[in-house]
Amino acid sequence: MQFIEFALDRYEKKTYKPWGIELKETAKIIGTVDFVSWNITHQFAEIGYVLFIYTGEKFRTY
Repeated sequence: MQFIEFALDRYEKKTYKPWGIELKETAKIIGTVDFVSWNITHQFAEIGYVLFIYTGEKFRTY
């Protein structure tokens, strides 16, 4: 739920807008993906992502 609140806040403030990456088996958010740069003139976009590492009960970021 924290990620959803965070993402909605970003949309409201018109700043970057991350998407969640969901682990299909558990329906838990295991990372985020977002546009790093976007050039409409040259029709070019670059994306970046962060995956959280699952360690038993919790996820860690690297």
